[in-house]
Amino acid sequence: MRITCGVKLTQSGGVALFHDDVLEFNVEAQKLENNRRYSDVDDLTLIARILGDFGYKISDVDQWALDGWDGAIHG
Repeated sequence: MRITCGVKLTQSGGVALFHDDVLEFNVEAQKLENNRRYSDVDDLTLIARILGDFGYKISDVDQWALDGWDGAIHG
């Protein structure tokens, strides 16, 4: 049994969690607390909070997948 957490920190940031090959959840930062559209994940404690909302802890995650976009170049 493997738990993988995917985190996108920049534009339209969010957190997704897979339990083996099954997507357990995917939460976008913009959907939380009426955040603005295309919100980044600026505060890393948000990751722990989202995991906790679904009954997971940071220590439950076996592997992490991180992505980001600096937004400096449009194209």
